[in-house]
Amino acid sequence: MIDREIWIITAATGDGRAGGLVATWVSQASMDVGHPTIAAGLAPNHYTTELVDASRVFAAHLITVDQLELVWRFGLSSGRDKDKLAGLSLSQKASGAWVLNDCLAWLACRVVGRYDAGDRIYYFGEVLEGARNQDGTPLRQSNLL
Repeated sequence: MIDREIWIITAATGDGRAGGLVATWVSQASMDVGHPTIAAGLAPNHYTTELVDASRVFAAHLITVDQLELVWRFGLSSGRDKDKLAGLSLSQKASGAWVLNDCLAWLACRVVGRYDAGDRIYYFGEVLEGARNQDGTPLRQSNLL
């Protein structure tokens, strides 16, 4: 009965390291329209988690069913071994976050809290900016099965 959206999380550091991963646990964490916040659960062993810790900034992207290839790009290999962002249309936002230009929608976030729960680190990100780039329906877990 639960059919979460598939998110792509990207992060980059000032020294040129960048990467991304597939996340299935991203959620609204605040109803305060003056301070919108999301929470994202990332595995501690992922390269992107290391980048979020170093930069304290990340972008969360919704993609469409037609962009399923991005799940395989960001989910099947490590950013330690491969530049997952190579060849993609990206833009750096005022927040410092790198955003996939062709996604359905995106949120650029600054880390305001971090909770280590063992197999996941939960980041609370203040949404600094965001946009919906196109019409469509977000890719969901059931689309992958």
